[in-house]
Amino acid sequence: MKRILVMSFGSDAGGIEKSLIEFLKFLLKEGHEVDLYLWRKPGVLYNMIPKAANILNFKLNPGSLRNSKTLKDFVWYLQLRIAKVLNNPVRCFRPFPKGPYDIAISYCQNGYSPYYIIDKVNATKKIMFYHHGSYDVTGYGKKLDEKHYLMYDRFVTVSDSNRLMLESHFSKMIGHIDVIYNLVDEEGIKKLADEPCEIKPSEKLKLCTVGRISPEKGQILAIETAKILTQGGLDFIWYFVGDGSDRSKCENLVKEYNLQDRCIFVGMKSNPYPFIKICDFYVQPSHVEADPVTIREAKVLGKHIITTNIAAFEEALSAGKLGIICNENAKSLSNGILSAVDGNCPKSSLEERVNTQTEHQLRKLLE
Repeated sequence: MKRILVMSFGSDAGGIEKSLIEFLKFLLKEGHEVDLYLWRKPGVLYNMIPKAANILNFKLNPGSLRNSKTLKDFVWYLQLRIAKVLNNPVRCFRPFPKGPYDIAISYCQNGYSPYYIIDKVNATKKIMFYHHGSYDVTGYGKKLDEKHYLMYDRFVTVSDSNRLMLESHFSKMIGHIDVIYNLVDEEGIKKLADEPCEIKPSEKLKLCTVGRISPEKGQILAIETAKILTQGGLDFIWYFVGDGSDRSKCENLVKEYNLQDRCIFVGMKSNPYPFIKICDFYVQPSHVEADPVTIREAKVLGKHIITTNIAAFEEALSAGKLGIICNENAKSLSNGILSAVDGNCPKSSLEERVNTQTEHQLRKLLE
């Protein structure tokens, strides 16, 4: 048994958050003692975190200018701004009050976790998981990341395409990145998919997209696609499950194109699986992904899948053997959907023994 600290940014309904829950289940099943620290307030998946994980509620930072009521907090905020300029963002944060740990894990590349684990946590071994599908940090930020990434004992990413992307930016990391796919709770997904769905009965073709509503996830591309499909006479409803920074922009575009009865935004759901199960086709129009969790969930439910042609989807769909892969434009995506309607989209399935292989790799990682 090992004493392990896992640090991540939150518990909203995103791919990293879902995979974090499965990762925690694995650690606990293996008999480890697990502390969990989340930087953000509880999200919709918070109650799905395993009860045996010890969630730490103390604050590592004393405050910020937005909610400051004391001179002390205001001074700390000024120190934080100076620390960022000096390329040391966690310089004025408190050291982690618990420890030492056998292993400390930054389970995401977002926010403070990658730096805080290295600079402020007492642990024998430190591991980082990199989940995101692109790398667009430049200048001092990139130097800061490279410095900290190379200080980890082990560095993990969740797909081979993401490993290649990271190696293209950080040549010193070539040969030092492990690829370990995310765990997927197949039985849990199937069970949750049988719960009631708020979609009203309809004879129309049903499309579904699940994900954070933000530029990289491609919902705007999906709306442009919906416009072309409508102009071509296809009778359909496209359900968008999720929330995010682009939601208002997307809803305004839907109104501009007069697609209110075609594109339905249902908001963030802790259980999106009934929507995936009831749809005829699952569509993921992302511009950026690493290990696309929603694609793997749709594969568990045996859905017909249509995606854009980014590397992670090529990998997840076996270069088109398990779905239709389209170019990143509305015309190509609409043609892919129409091809699926004509019966040219294979039914997907999750590869056998993915979880078995992942668990074996995780055990070796933690040794």
